[in-house]
Amino acid sequence: MDKMVKISFQHIKEKYGRFILVGLCVFLIGLVIHFPVHRLAPMITSMIERNSGYQIQASQMSIVMPFGLSMKDVWIQGPPIMNVPVNHKFESVKLYPSITSLLTYVAKKSLGVSFKADRGAEKWNGSVALGPKYTDVSLRGSDLDYSFIVPLEQYNPMLAGQTVTISSRFRFELDFEAPTPDLQLGDFTKATGALSL
Repeated sequence: MDKMVKISFQHIKEKYGRFILVGLCVFLIGLVIHFPVHRLAPMITSMIERNSGYQIQASQMSIVMPFGLSMKDVWIQGPPIMNVPVNHKFESVKLYPSITSLLTYVAKKSLGVSFKADRGAEKWNGSVALGPKYTDVSLRGSDLDYSFIVPLEQYNPMLAGQTVTISSRFRFELDFEAPTPDLQLGDFTKATGALSL
């Protein structure tokens, strides 16, 4: 009489659990070390460029966990936002694309990305959800430094050559939603949201 073999998940977990866990760790480490960043990075940056019109260039790119892209010496250029030119350099930027938006991008043509960026003492973070109909943006900046010089001769000719330098440090928060086609044309008239300084 043949014995019936009964296999259960509990039995496999008890007998082979450690081997499976070690194998999974080795696989993940190998994936991070040997991941083809040179193929993934241009794909992510070209998706951002196609959907937003902003170009991203970096001197160095690498994968960070959880699934994200780390860039050094990053240059971001694109259409002006409310007549303010976008042409900024950051020491480091980390992009964390939404896995579900990457998997469904071909069908939905929408992309979700969260980010962190450093420029000197400034710290920036936020998220962007780019869709064919609407775009949602959440942006936070801290330790922002703004200085400007006011020539005093415009107020009194006797003060010709005299200036006052005003320096400020502030925090910036912006949340808004707008139709994507309008944003791609630089039109913010239908955008709604909140701004605080």
